Amino acid sequence: MPLRHYFCSIKAFVLINLKCALLLLTVPLALRAEVIQDPPPGTAEALLLKLQTCYDEQIELAEARLTQIGILREQIFNAAAVPQQKKILEAQLKTNQTLLQTFTDRAKSCQFVMGEIRQLQFMSNLQQEEALKTIRHAAQKVLDHHITFEQLVRKYPLGLFAQAGTHYLPSDDCQRERSKDGKILANAYVPFFSHTPPELEKHYIQSEFMETQIRLLQSGKKKFLEMRIDFQSSKAAQYYGIIEESSPMKLVFTDDDYIYLQNSVTTHPDFQSTSGRTSYKMQCALTRSDYQKIKKKLPDKLIIVWPSGAETYEIYRLHTLQNLAACLEKKI
Repeated sequence: MPLRHYFCSIKAFVLINLKCALLLLTVPLALRAEVIQDPPPGTAEALLLKLQTCYDEQIELAEARLTQIGILREQIFNAAAVPQQKKILEAQLKTNQTLLQTFTDRAKSCQFVMGEIRQLQFMSNLQQEEALKTIRHAAQKVLDHHITFEQLVRKYPLGLFAQAGTHYLPSDDCQRERSKDGKILANAYVPFFSHTPPELEKHYIQSEFMETQIRLLQSGKKKFLEMRIDFQSSKAAQYYGIIEESSPMKLVFTDDDYIYLQNSVTTHPDFQSTSGRTSYKMQCALTRSDYQKIKKKLPDKLIIVWPSGAETYEIYRLHTLQNLAACLEKKI
């Protein structure tokens, strides 16, 4: 490039950047501060950003180790006739498997604390202040890689899990059962979310009006999500009626992606006279795309269309679907 053209390019670059700087000055100061500045250190928003970055990094590292493990396994198979080479490859495989476990453990830890932070919105201001102190301490341990996932769950039963007396379900707490003919494999039911309408809170101080449990099922190559909803009222059926086969449910993820779930058959309420509960059970077929999303993404809310109208329920057990999928696929 001629020297004259080079300096012309530099001049144009400077003028463009100068115009951008002048344009920024026309933006109100308060708005510029909001756009440029990160959340204040130590706040829940700042911790979420750090933990999300940590989670993404560990997942990327884990996926790289997983790829390497696949390559090594193929090399070991091809080197079966050369004992010395096979021994070296097996040592490398063991190292990569250890690293995979480490990165996966760290990702689960980041995910766990993120889930606890998202529960703060369900607490009173006083509870939030106390919980945030503990969350900051736990988050720092996780970000510094000074704590394992097992230690984290045991040492920091935070937020709503501690209040409800139920703790995070580790992925290795895997309970499954088969049908009598052996054709269907299913998880044990686990809690998914609970809900009490504001107008009923004074009547349900020690419990929730609505409690939901889910599990995954597999029949051949087909997979299903089964959900059981229990209402602590004998009158729930009068208000919620039946769930038609054609009524869709919408599961929204934290990144605003979503899937539609459709009940396989019309669901009628089941009233249990001894307990006074009203229950619904729904079973929804999962496409391959649906299943991949629940394995990789975090659920945020579920929208159910009742005869009385659509209702949105916040999900605060973010790990549940991923754990159920991992359990369903686990070789035992």
